[in-house]
Amino acid sequence: MRALARLRTEEDGLTLTELLVATVILGLVSGVFLTTLTSVQRSVVENDIRTRTNTQARLALQTLDHEVRSGNVLYNPATSTDPYFRFKIYTQANATTRQRYTCRLWRITSTGELQTRWWPPNQPEDASGWITAATGIVNKLVATPLNAFELDPDPNKGGRTVNVIFLVNEDPQLNLSTGTVRIQSALTGRNTSYGFPTGVCATEPAD
Repeated sequence: MRALARLRTEEDGLTLTELLVATVILGLVSGVFLTTLTSVQRSVVENDIRTRTNTQARLALQTLDHEVRSGNVLYNPATSTDPYFRFKIYTQANATTRQRYTCRLWRITSTGELQTRWWPPNQPEDASGWITAATGIVNKLVATPLNAFELDPDPNKGGRTVNVIFLVNEDPQLNLSTGTVRIQSALTGRNTSYGFPTGVCATEPAD
């Protein structure tokens, strides 16, 4: 009873040393917690960017592959007005919804968009507007720009295969040193007899 009475009457608190030790421990625990939380948040953001980057890369390649597979004439990207960053096809893709033959032009803009437009043969004045097929194509934005479209030089392929390389990064801060995906493929046009007219898509509409 005396011990209980003594505990009730004592008013001793923490010493300065104990308070400092407690403060230091609390600071260390808080620092570890905040560092872990920041790391987890950064990992979530990077994974989200990587997922969107992969999606954009697949979208870009699948859309272009569809056009090339139905291409009757693949124009050499080296001779375009923006060499290796513009690619023109004389194609039969989507013949049920378009005309039987269509001039199709692809380009990569300075802001990283993969865009396309089309027009009837010999009628560039009837061209559609530019439509964005994918974003985050950073071939032009890296320190050393990377050619996106090149015809395969192998003579046995007869100019029917185009090598496509996309550097894709959906990071809104454009941190190209991390998170950039390289997607590369060789796309081959229609395996048909040659002789399709090449001049019908020679004149392009104004940008």
